Amino acid sequence: MRRTSDCYSACRSDVGSDPPHLVAWRERLLGRYRYILLDAQYQKVRQGGQVLDAATLLACGVDEAGHRDVLGCSVSLSEAEVHWRKFLASLKDRGLHGLELIVSDAYEGLKAARKAVFPSVPWQRCQFHLQPECWTVRDRTGLAGADRSGDPGASSIRRTWKLPSICRRSSSSDTKKRCRS
Repeated sequence: MRRTSDCYSACRSDVGSDPPHLVAWRERLLGRYRYILLDAQYQKVRQGGQVLDAATLLACGVDEAGHRDVLGCSVSLSEAEVHWRKFLASLKDRGLHGLELIVSDAYEGLKAARKAVFPSVPWQRCQFHLQPECWTVRDRTGLAGADRSGDPGASSIRRTWKLPSICRRSSSSDTKKRCRS
């Protein structure tokens, strides 16, 4: 599996034209993917003699067999809805179908674009992006119940994160089979 940083660097081109193998990868037909994970990373890019911040939009998919693939990436000036919408529409135009769940952060531009391009696909907030917000809400609401570190609410939040998954709790062979794939 490729490292994410390799994919980000493959999204931009410092030469006048993209190599043929990169063009082929960007334009390849996609198929059925059950899950898609969307995120962006900001990087410095040189454009017109200036160094600017640019958002690299990234989509990773999980297919029927549980294999992960980088489906595409796009360099944009921001994470505005127009950029996410164009990127998601390009994935759909390349044959992306069969989505059962989209996982991403709750950035407003991404949410609006996702609803416009894949309106019937359920969405889940990325747990990695959710965790820092939980701490902010906890601090803002002043949850009680400090643990040994003196951090209010930390013990209850920590217990929630440590809950066993449905795969480990279930005795159903069907559920265990699905969790292994």
